[in-house]
Amino acid sequence: KKFSIPSIRIDHLTPSIVEILERGGIKTLTIAPETGSEQLRYALGKRISNKRIYQAIELIKESEIRNIKMYFLIGLPNEMEDDVRETIKMIKELDNQGFNKNSLRISINPMIPKLNTPYQKEITFYLNKNKAILRSRLNNLKNELKSLKSVRLRLGKIEEVIKQARIQTLFSLG
Repeated sequence: KKFSIPSIRIDHLTPSIVEILERGGIKTLTIAPETGSEQLRYALGKRISNKRIYQAIELIKESEIRNIKMYFLIGLPNEMEDDVRETIKMIKELDNQGFNKNSLRISINPMIPKLNTPYQKEITFYLNKNKAILRSRLNNLKNELKSLKSVRLRLGKIEEVIKQARIQTLFSLG
């Protein structure tokens, strides 16, 4: 039988799981590293090392699954320029692993704080005085990643992305 899954936790990927997904006809697998910065990922409570992410991606690459969709966030609590550079570095290293053209589908979105979560007050990057930082980081990501062979970057017009994220944040926080 064929089936599909919306995404899978990186730490759940094993050779036997990948084999089941292959047999199910999965052609694209979605994972969410959130950031290339291991330190920032750990601070978010997502205890998955960069090494584990690379192992999972190598496991997928060696399978019959042709595409990997990856979700990254920008504007995370306590995010610094070095964290953004770590995300760029991770994606560039993945591009160098010999994937086919556009087979790494990278989606980068601003973090949307949600009500009744530990991040409900994390609106720093949506304040007018800090929008320029968010804009700069998104532009940097776009410029650094747009020419990578195996990467199909999903990041729209920066001003529209920020505007939509601010609107979603307002709705999310009530």
